[in-house]
Amino acid sequence: MKSIIRTLAVFTALAGVLLVVVALRGRSDASEASEQAQSLDEEHVARRAYEISTGPDAGSPEENWLRAVDQLRSERAMGDADASE
Repeated sequence: MKSIIRTLAVFTALAGVLLVVVALRGRSDASEASEQAQSLDEEHVARRAYEISTGPDAGSPEENWLRAVDQLRSERAMGDADASE
C-alpha cells in the first residue's frame, strides 16, 4: 500500500511539473534550432523541479519550478565566472 501511495505521489508531482511547463511554455515563431534549445532547457528545469518536489522542502509545483530556474541560473552564472578566470 505504501508503494502505491509513493507511486501516486511521484505521478502527482510529475503532473504538476508538466502543468507548469505547459502553462509557461509559449508558442513563438522561433526557428527549429531555437525551439529545440528551449525545449532542452525546459526539460532540464522540469527534471530539477521534480528533484526539488521529492525533497523535504518541496513547495507547490510553481514554487518548485521557480526554485529550479533560480538554481540552474546560479549554477550557470558560477560556471560562466569560472570559465572567464
